[in-house]
Amino acid sequence: MADIFVAPKKEESRKKDYFPLEHKDPGIISSFHLYPSNVKFKEQEENEEVVLFLRRHFVTNISWLIITLVIIALPIIFFINRGFLPIPPLPNSFNIIAFIFYFTVVSSYIYINFIAWYFNVSLVTQKRLVDIHFVDIIYHDMAVTKLNLIEDVAYTQAGFLRSLFNYGDIFAQTAGEKMHFDFLAVPQPEHVLNIIENLMGGDRHVH
Repeated sequence: MADIFVAPKKEESRKKDYFPLEHKDPGIISSFHLYPSNVKFKEQEENEEVVLFLRRHFVTNISWLIITLVIIALPIIFFINRGFLPIPPLPNSFNIIAFIFYFTVVSSYIYINFIAWYFNVSLVTQKRLVDIHFVDIIYHDMAVTKLNLIEDVAYTQAGFLRSLFNYGDIFAQTAGEKMHFDFLAVPQPEHVLNIIENLMGGDRHVH
C-alpha cells in the first residue's frame, strides 16, 4: 500500500518551489528563455539553477548579415560584368586562388560576428546575475554579482527598432566593486526587469 502521508523531501520540495516551469533547451538562436536546460556556468553552486537565459536580440545581427550578403554578391557581379571593365584577362589559376582567399575572408567575418553574438550571454539565477562577455576565440570574461548586492535595477528602450522588436538594455546598480551591471539589447526588457525584481524580493515563482 502506498505511503500517502509521507512528506516530500526538503531538497525535492525546494527545487520544485524554485522552478515551477518545465526546463527546455533554449535553442541555437534563442535570445530569451526561461528555465533553460543544459545551461551551466563556471562557479555555479550545487543548488543554483539558471532561471533566465539571455543574448542580444537576434535582430541586432541584421547589419552584419546585410554586409555579408553584399560582399558575397560583389564577386558575382564582377564576374558577370568583367567583359565591360578595362581589366586584362587573368589566368584561371589566379582566379581560383583569388576566389578561395576572398571567401575565406568572408567566412572568417561571418564566423567572428556569429560567435561574438552567440557566446555573449547573460544569465539570471535565483541567487545572482552572470554576464559572460566573449572577447576572442581563446579568452572570455565573466562578471558576477549577487542579487542581495543590487541596489537598483532599471531598463531603457529608446528608438523605433527597439520598440518594434521589443528589446532594450538592463542596468543594475550594485554595492560591489562592479558599480554597474549591464545586459545590453536583450529581448523583453520589462519582463526581464520584473523577473530580477521578483527574485530580489524572494519570489520563487517567476514566469
